[in-house]
Formats: sequence, C-alpha cells, structure tokens
Amino acid sequence: MYTYDYTIDSSQVYGEKASYKELVYEMGNPVGDINGDGLIDMTDKTIWRSEAGIEGYKCSDINMNAQVDNKDLNEVWINNFSYSC
Repeated sequence: MYTYDYTIDSSQVYGEKASYKELVYEMGNPVGDINGDGLIDMTDKTIWRSEAGIEGYKCSDINMNAQVDNKDLNEVWINNFSYSC
C-alpha cells in the first residue's frame, strides 16, 4: 500500500503532472476511467451507456452512490474527459 499526501505540494505527484488535476490547491487522480486503461475517453462513455440505469456499485458508478445514472456522466465524467490517470 502506498500513501501520498498530495496536500503538501505538487512535488508529491508521481509521474507526469499532466495526468493529475488540481483540486482547489490539492492534487489527485481524476475519476472516470471506467475501463482502467489510463484514459478518460469515449470508450468509458460507451461502457457507462451499457450500465446506465443499473443499481449497484458497477464500474460506471463513478460517484459511488450505488446507481449508474446521469450524475455519473454529467457531474463527474464530463468534467474529467480527456484526462489520463
């Protein structure tokens, strides 16, 4: 298990800083990489579509509210589209 304290400063970020998103002066990995390939792209949206409307903690339940719905897509995935993680 690895623990990184991103609140210290961006020097704690491992790898290219372009793959991280600043979150009000803090660093972290953006969410939305549904298939785990390191990219938040249209492939992830395709998977979300196949699981949309399903209850439970599915891969496409990005906000972890036990429901794959528009909130996952509109409030999380769209904001992180094109980031790598």
